[in-house]
This record gives sequence, C-alpha cells and structure tokens, in this order.
Amino acid sequence: MKRVIGHPFFWIIILSPLFLWLLILLLPTFDDWTYLTTPCFDDFTADSLLPYKSYWRPFDAIFGHILGLNYRLFPTLNHICIYTGHLASAFVLYRILKTIGFRQHACNIALLFFFFSPAMLGTVYDIDSINQVYAQFWGLVATWIYLNKSKRTDYILWFVCAYIATFSKENGITWFVLPPIMAFALNRIKLKNCIQDLILALIPVFLYFMVRYLLTPENITINEKYLDFSLHTKLRNIGLILMMTWVPFDYVAVFYAPERNLFLAANTLLMTCPFLCMLFWKNRKELFHKTFLLLFLCTFIATSPHLVTLSTAMHAYASLAIAAIIVAYLLHQLEHTGWLKISFVLFLFSCLLIDAHHWLKAYESGLTGRRMSMEAIQKTGKPIQKAFVISIESGNDKYSMFCVQPKDCFAWGYSTRLVTEYKWPKELRDTNLVENDRVVIDKITRKAFQEGFDRVWILHHDTVDVVAP
Repeated sequence: MKRVIGHPFFWIIILSPLFLWLLILLLPTFDDWTYLTTPCFDDFTADSLLPYKSYWRPFDAIFGHILGLNYRLFPTLNHICIYTGHLASAFVLYRILKTIGFRQHACNIALLFFFFSPAMLGTVYDIDSINQVYAQFWGLVATWIYLNKSKRTDYILWFVCAYIATFSKENGITWFVLPPIMAFALNRIKLKNCIQDLILALIPVFLYFMVRYLLTPENITINEKYLDFSLHTKLRNIGLILMMTWVPFDYVAVFYAPERNLFLAANTLLMTCPFLCMLFWKNRKELFHKTFLLLFLCTFIATSPHLVTLSTAMHAYASLAIAAIIVAYLLHQLEHTGWLKISFVLFLFSCLLIDAHHWLKAYESGLTGRRMSMEAIQKTGKPIQKAFVISIESGNDKYSMFCVQPKDCFAWGYSTRLVTEYKWPKELRDTNLVENDRVVIDKITRKAFQEGFDRVWILHHDTVDVVAP
C-alpha cells in the first residue's frame, strides 16, 4: 500500500477530478467554434468519413455528429475526452518506460515531466485538440506493441494502431516509422531488423496516401498559412517546438504584451534550470551517444508534419512522449542523484505555476466570448435568421489559444449559438476592418441589409453594437 501511495500516478488519479473540473470551466474561442468537433446537425452519411478540406479525420467527424445529438455536451465532452486521452497516454508511456527497463526514479520523473510539462498546454487546454491527443495515444500503443512483439501478428496490431493514430490526425503517420527507430536506439533490435521493419512499414504508408489521393476532392482549398515554406518560418517552427519542450517558462509573461512580466518569466525559468542542467550537463557525454541522438531525431520525426506546414503551441504535444523517454534515459545514466529530487521539485513547481497562469488566461478568454455573445443576443432583442458581423481590428495582442483577441473570442458570431441553444441565427457572415472608419462601416451595413440580413453586429474591441434596418 505504501508503494502505491508513493507512486506519482496514484496522485495524478486522485487529483484528476480537480484537474477535469478546471478544464471543463474553459469555454470555446476562435477555431473551437468552426472545426469538426463542434455539434454537427447534418445527417450522418458515408461522406462524413471521407477527406474533408485538407485533412482526413473521420473520428473527429463522428465526434461532431455525437455532439449534434445533444449540443449541451459541448464543450464538456471535448474536455473529458481530451483529458482522458492525456491520462491514457501517460499510462502507456509509463508502461513503455518499464518495458525498456529504466530505473524507478527515472520512470516516475519522466511520467510527471510528460503530464505537467507546459508543452502539453496547447493540447490539453484546447477544445478541438482531441485529434492531437489520440494521435499520440495510439502511436504510443503502437510503440508498446512493437517493443513487446513476439509473433508476426503483432506487426498487424502495430499497423492497425498506427492507422488509428493517422486517422486521428495526419502527424500520426509518423508512428509507422518511429517504433523501429526507437527500438534500435534503445538497443532492443539490431540495425538490420530496424531497416527491414521500416521498409515493411512503407507498405501501409503508401496505401494510405494512395487511398487518400483517390478519395480527396479535386477542388479542395488549403489555407495559405500552411504553405509558407520560407526559411524564417521553418526556423521559427523548429525553435518553437524545441523551446516549448525543453525550456519551460511562463510564455504568457513574455509574448502577451498586456500581461508582460519579465520578473515572473525569469523566475519560472530559473526554477527549471537546476533540473535541466543536471539532466543535460551531467550527462553531456551521453548527448553524443547513439541512443540520445536517435531519440532526439525521433522528436523531429514526430513533429515533422507540423515543422513542414505550421507549428503552434498545440503541436509541441506530438513529440512530448518521446521527450519524456529522453528524460528517463538521461536520468537512468546518472550515477549521483543527490540534488535530483530538490531540482525536480523546483522544476515541477515552476511547471505548475506556468500551467496555472495559462489556465487563467484561457479561462478569461472564454468568459470574454460568452459575455460578448450574451451582449449581442440581448441587444438584438428577438430571434433572427441572419446576422452580419463587422469586426474592427483592435491591435495584435494575442498568444495562441490562451490569450485570444475579443473578436476571435466572439468567433465570427458563432459563439452566440450556444447562448441561443443553436436555434438562431441560422446564417452568419463576417468581415474584418483594419480601421474604425464610419463611412466604410455604414456602407457595409447598408449592403448587408440589402442582402436580407436582419441585424449587423459591430465589434469594437470587446463591445458589441447591434444595428437594425
């Protein structure tokens, strides 16, 4: 019993109701209102499972239709599924660490690193990130199966889990190649077997791309932000993933101007430094070892689809489990661990401070969206069919999904649908203005009424003005 109570996973389970309650308090903003994992009231057909726009995520489509059966489940069910996925990923990661044979203290610290690292915030705090969580979960299951394989049918299970990861989110396809490379890095298989399995894995990868090509409509449009292949963007993507994974500090206190607090950011960074120094400086010789180099390469492979296209706070999660395995590996090599507990307690405390501050800002952003929605509905006064939204830019102060601009909290008017129980308005259209030009606003308003819109909602920062015909 003492051993159970002393295990970090025991306390994670005990505290999970509190964590989940805090997550459920976070409300949707921005893309949360327009992605597949919002309530979908259309009839479910086979087409719902086919590629949509630039992605193929049938599980998200199914989830949206489930929410459509009872819109009140949104976004609570999203939070429950995301947190459950994060918890399940932590459990499978721990089983992988034990399978590899790392020391107990290394497994425990790596588990806590994964669970509380700020690199998980953009995924676990989000509402439309079910895909990111389960892409990693099924990838970890695929890796656990591969590391414990004893018969040929285990290869089929590996491929099935990797396929589920891929249909969760496109970066899941990397789990067709990651398990053999990780197994070779950890001396579980020889190079010859690694190469053979990688070649074998190319077959299901080829089949996926072939089927997807045949099923994808020809007239799809891809957001331009995914097509920025400039060197500056790629270096930014790499830097963002590396920093969020390995350099925890309060990013809100640095990158969000209204909340800038360099003292807080510096202190959260300083508290993480002793553990990171012990991890990397005391193991500096290991940084040139095959195991570390290949595992570090695997973190780039896991995030490669995001590095090539677009990287945000959410995407750091894709390689977080592999980063935790690196932590366990380096800790396993340490001979003298006298200051390890103290340094990790400081590291963990810093992470909890960062997590709490990011939660607060995400909570405030959600409240802003709900307040603006209620204001728009109250000023409208009665149910309408069509609303036109004019959003006036009010600066560029924002940070990921935590510190969201009021106009994005309002989400092009879609946030009002939860207030009206998805009954009205039935149609929304919007436009953005860089300046508060009264002449332009009046012109757009007159045109909207000519096209049959019942009301025009004009956003001035976090205030909504309603104009009737």
